[in-house]
Amino acid sequence: MVIDLAGLSDDLVARLIAWNSEYQVIVPLDLRQRRSLARSIERLDARGIALADEIERALAPANVTYYSEGWLRNL
Repeated sequence: MVIDLAGLSDDLVARLIAWNSEYQVIVPLDLRQRRSLARSIERLDARGIALADEIERALAPANVTYYSEGWLRNL
């Protein structure tokens, strides 16, 4: 069972958890290793940005920014 988090739908929370689980592989890597996985990071970031947009709409008037853990910067 997925917990209702801050009024977000179960579906959105489930997709957020799945995305985060996939991204956790990147977190412990050094910059050289991250560069070798650039395409994976770009795909994960695209999904993360889309999720952040959904969260922002669901929690309006909240302002959600996206931080790329793969590139260690806001996108």
